[in-house]
Amino acid sequence: MNENINSWEFDQWGIKNGKIDETKSWIEIKETDEGQKLTVYTNQKESFSIEALFDQWGIWFVLKIDDKTHTIAHECGTKPFLDALIESLNKFKETCDC
Repeated sequence: MNENINSWEFDQWGIKNGKIDETKSWIEIKETDEGQKLTVYTNQKESFSIEALFDQWGIWFVLKIDDKTHTIAHECGTKPFLDALIESLNKFKETCDC
């Protein structure tokens, strides 16, 4: 399936070969056969992803950075991983926003 749902760009500035590198980077969400996948691309390459795999008991979140993966199980009716992640990222943004 892998159908693109949404995409958001962000700027990533840095020095490359002594010159300013203005490479556009983005985050996208795609549907997969098992659920959805959020992928962060930097320098036009996949940096990391979070895949949500749905089954009858809940959701399996598979976090992937490079070749390493970690799975977080979420049972329906319990405090969601994504809610905690969003709350913590909002708090983190308060101290990092410029």
